[in-house]
Amino acid sequence: MIRGKVNAEHEAIISLNVHGPNRRSRKISCIIALGMGRVILADGSEKLCQIYEAVVQWHGKSQTIEVDAAETEPLLGMVLLSGSELNIVIRRGGDVSIRLLP
Repeated sequence: MIRGKVNAEHEAIISLNVHGPNRRSRKISCIIALGMGRVILADGSEKLCQIYEAVVQWHGKSQTIEVDAAETEPLLGMVLLSGSELNIVIRRGGDVSIRLLP
């Protein structure tokens, strides 16, 4: 099970190990972004991003994913959550858990 917390801005945050093309590993904190699709800025404009490939540890296994290189906090989208149960206690310091469905 993957676990995290809700921060002061009521964002559900988890940490993931991400491996780049040179096999270096880095732990990053990601905001769970429900309803994620394209990157739309506060002024309503759409942002085009470079897309890269990375490997993350997801439910104990390496999984190759596409990563959009946007200048924002790392976001975790619905595609990666597919096949999982997401539970968020929505309050400051609330628990976040992601469980693989059978």
